[in-house]
Amino acid sequence: MASQPIDAHVRLDTHPTHPSAVTATLTETQAHVPHFGLETAG
Repeated sequence: MASQPIDAHVRLDTHPTHPSAVTATLTETQAHVPHFGLETAG
């Protein structure tokens, strides 16, 4: 059974005041899927 792609976009960028950190912008209807993974990973 083939898995279906999720409807989510993740944009990573450097943090504006902490150059060694990144920020993530999550959009689309299933943005909660990568959000959960990013939170879990810390």
